[in-house]
Amino acid sequence: MNQAAEVLLIIVSSVLAVFLVVLIIIGIKFIQVMNGLKRLMKQAEKIADSAEAVGEFFRKSSGPASVVKTLANIVESALKHKRKEEK
Repeated sequence: MNQAAEVLLIIVSSVLAVFLVVLIIIGIKFIQVMNGLKRLMKQAEKIADSAEAVGEFFRKSSGPASVVKTLANIVESALKHKRKEEK
């Protein structure tokens, strides 16, 4: 092999080695970003579940609360009516 071919072989081998190292670094960073996104998605899922639970709580408690409020209004109206009769 002549000297020009050897130099060309060294240059191509060096470029391929650098390219391989860069690809490995990019692959590692990609995996790190994907793991971060995975954690973020789990957090978002927990928050969504919490919000859903809160909404369900208010939906379930709105029925009994409205009944209690209605009863309180009836009692209040009856007391006002009774006070008017006493005057």
